[in-house]
Amino acid sequence: MSLVQGKMKEGLGEADHAHIRELLRVCHQFDGLEFPLSLEGMLYAPNNVLLCYQHETLLGMVYVMSEGDVELLGLVHPEYRRQGVGRSLLEAAKTFCRRKQVSHLSLVCFEAMPAGEAFCRAVGGQYEKSEFHMVLDMQVLRPLEPLDVALSLRQADAADARTLAHFLAQEFEEAEEEMYSWIEADLKKPGRRAFLVVLGEEPIGTLRMFEDDSSVEITAFGILPPYRRHGYGRRILLQAVHMLLTEGWQHIALDVETENRKALALYLSCGFRQTREDRFYRLDL
Repeated sequence: MSLVQGKMKEGLGEADHAHIRELLRVCHQFDGLEFPLSLEGMLYAPNNVLLCYQHETLLGMVYVMSEGDVELLGLVHPEYRRQGVGRSLLEAAKTFCRRKQVSHLSLVCFEAMPAGEAFCRAVGGQYEKSEFHMVLDMQVLRPLEPLDVALSLRQADAADARTLAHFLAQEFEEAEEEMYSWIEADLKKPGRRAFLVVLGEEPIGTLRMFEDDSSVEITAFGILPPYRRHGYGRRILLQAVHMLLTEGWQHIALDVETENRKALALYLSCGFRQTREDRFYRLDL
């Protein structure tokens, strides 16, 4: 099959909105999978969107997600797959990342699709990990039970950035200064909220929320090792979920590595259920 020559466009403008919605619709209809990010979600970082057009037809797109590690989320129109569009978008994304001094990135393969995995391997990606995407099932949500200790969530602000960075660096084994730079910038973005888990007056963990137009995702959730195995994680997660429901959010989700059996058991016990499995391939630049 001959290669398609498309024109690359960096950045998302208002004129692209209808084209992206149509691409999302066509791919969902063809693949039977929901792209994990809506147009509204992309609008939080419109400059991180790379588009490939042929005249007025959007052939494909890549979103460069820089929430911590850099991840590429991409889509190609079903009629233009296996015609070089994916590789062209990847090269544009690599150039984009190099300008930002990124040394490596992760290619995200949704639902472990065979064609997507073959593409990741063909371009030199090395398998890193798999994650379950989990969504709250309202039918099995556990109620909040009385607790005999003062455990609460306190929304963080810029003054808490250093504390958040210290905790997250321990939890996720990252450099503290890198975490601090990321958190400091993240706290300023719309649709993001970070919390400290507080026992009495002592911070013992973190929890972050990423809000889309109609859904919210819980991320960066962790309790410091000395405070684990006391039920604090389950209690705080349920508290966060009930708070979100009170605010009117109906679609609440989170991700967990498939090998993290303890966290998976916790999320299942709180009412979350697995909806898909994603695989990540590391690509050095």
